[in-house]
Amino acid sequence: MQPWLFPPRRMLRSAGVMAAAIAMGGHAGPILAQPLSPGVLPLAQSGWSGPGFYFSLIKLFAFILLFLLWAKIGDWVSQDVQRLHLNTKLWNPLVFFVFMVVFGIAFGFPIFPVGIFLAVLAVFGPFIAYVIHRNGKVDREDRVFTPLHLRKVIARLSGKKVVELGPDDRPPPIRFQAVGPNDQVRNLRLIPARQHPGYQAARELVAGAVEHRAEGAVFDLQAAGAACQYEIDGMWMNRPPIPLQQVLPAVESLKILCGLNPQDHVNRQEGRFEFKYADVPLSATFLSQGAAGGEKVVLRIEEKQTRFRKLDDLGMRPKLHEQLAKLLDEHRGVIVFSAPPSYGLRTTVTCALTSADRFSREWIAIQEENAVYQSVENVHVHAYKSSDRTLLPDMLDKWFHLEPNVVVFRDIPDGEILELTAQEVENDRLIITTVRARDCCEALLRLLKLQPRSKTFPKAVIGVLNQRVLRRLCDACKQPYAPSPELLQRLGIPPGRVQALYRPGAPTQERPEPCPQCQGMGYLGRAAFYELLVVNDTVRKVLAGTPDYATLRKAAKAAGMVSLQEEGILLVAQGITTLEELQRVLQKS
Repeated sequence: MQPWLFPPRRMLRSAGVMAAAIAMGGHAGPILAQPLSPGVLPLAQSGWSGPGFYFSLIKLFAFILLFLLWAKIGDWVSQDVQRLHLNTKLWNPLVFFVFMVVFGIAFGFPIFPVGIFLAVLAVFGPFIAYVIHRNGKVDREDRVFTPLHLRKVIARLSGKKVVELGPDDRPPPIRFQAVGPNDQVRNLRLIPARQHPGYQAARELVAGAVEHRAEGAVFDLQAAGAACQYEIDGMWMNRPPIPLQQVLPAVESLKILCGLNPQDHVNRQEGRFEFKYADVPLSATFLSQGAAGGEKVVLRIEEKQTRFRKLDDLGMRPKLHEQLAKLLDEHRGVIVFSAPPSYGLRTTVTCALTSADRFSREWIAIQEENAVYQSVENVHVHAYKSSDRTLLPDMLDKWFHLEPNVVVFRDIPDGEILELTAQEVENDRLIITTVRARDCCEALLRLLKLQPRSKTFPKAVIGVLNQRVLRRLCDACKQPYAPSPELLQRLGIPPGRVQALYRPGAPTQERPEPCPQCQGMGYLGRAAFYELLVVNDTVRKVLAGTPDYATLRKAAKAAGMVSLQEEGILLVAQGITTLEELQRVLQKS
């Protein structure tokens, strides 16, 4: 008989022996030791299929259970790594491929105790490595499988309250975190701040600002007390004064948290710290400066990660959204995002990046190393030091040789760098940059006036976006009123198109108490409005000369640009804001 012509029964016998070896582990040795001669097989002699029981159902169930456990663990790791913005390209493949390879070996291993040990290792090895890594990246209360985490789980399952463990566990729901280059520096700041008598007062001071939706707070420390102001939705509001004996220890604790000198009440000091309020991650900039008769303290508070993820979340008009999305899909050109300071430019750029195609194209970001921008998946950051400005052209040459399709270079420092960057459009690259300006035309002029002037930029630019943000009327208490025909005519609204405009709510006899939603301010939150210029050849021709604002503005209007004022009037007509608020924002900047 030819060696490749095995009888079917012998093949079944061989497969059965192999399966038995897999399922029975160490008990399969005698079976494997039997010769495969047909003369000694009961199957060959009597047609009997053998005694059976080659598979151990208990052992097979153990492998199945481990597989299902791995599926659950893998799903948790995949979601957790995305939520924390960790390296998905590392951890998802690691958890998947390590399991598949090691578990496959374990399932076929003839010695069951060794095989099950390898299977357990395949399931828990990458998982434990990930837990150790992610716990080192998050705050103490967010770590998993720690004594605190296990106590919280047990308390949640039993319906009991978690026992407070330290100063950060007491109300209000705020937890400070020091900022520093390493754990040692952060601990040297956080631990003494917690031990300071003013730590609880500092927590209440910052929490009070957050509870009133303040983006900024100013405390003017004088002998009689501390005057307080909050910046809410872009407007500064006076708050009741705070006793000096309460705010002074709080300020000293915050200085320690920022790594500053708590006893220095004269010189300018600036630092940063981070914190969580009700599980929302926030960051704060602390500034103190001696003033006449005391000291002034300024806090700036912002979310570490914007709540807006896509352009759809910004409330942009559909037509503008479509035009901007089309520009972001271009393969070459320069797109400029612009706004005055403190008008949400960073948020809009981040949303634009997350809305664009970052997976079929190679993206890089070039930025100064101290600049703080929210990271965007699949946009690889290259940083430079401001002190190395003279080396930046060589760095750009190196980074451009990486052959990126899209380059995000915010706040280009001068005309030479703008020229080098704009020249990359000839290599089929899309360039995205930013500039602080009041409108689209001023943004173009500011870039043109960089020294030395770029000769390539006027030919390369394809679009400019400018934006403002204004206060949004509180939907719970806003009040309608009938606009006069003269007002509608002045706003450019056709007669009969709008039946009512809205104003902030005021206490009435039926509702004498301030609105609980907006705390009686009449406004709640902010809305953005935009001006988009799609650059055509006429605009480029103006840019190539020596343009003035009026000439450029006329060319932009002819190109179809809808002005900020016109866009803002749409928000007034829709009842989103008031005419007075629109005028305030447009006149302010």
